[in-house]
Amino acid sequence: MLFSLMCSKCLHEGKYNITRLVEANDYWRLFCENCNHELLAVSPSEREKIIQGIALTEKYVPDILNAYKCLDKDTPSKIEFSRIKEED
Repeated sequence: MLFSLMCSKCLHEGKYNITRLVEANDYWRLFCENCNHELLAVSPSEREKIIQGIALTEKYVPDILNAYKCLDKDTPSKIEFSRIKEED
């Protein structure tokens, strides 16, 4: 899973992966690939929560396209929203 971060020091915008976190002084840190400035620091427990969240998301991503195939009726292809009328 890639994410983008911009370095506040050199303004370099890089694409990073959670696997690039480096352990230093009881924290997991991510450094700019251009100037080596620290971009992110998380505790080991926060890192584990992030990894568990990614794993759960990958495992339980809903299959929206096939979720409604079992229904006999056609599902709408367009959804519209409108204002709800306030009661006096």
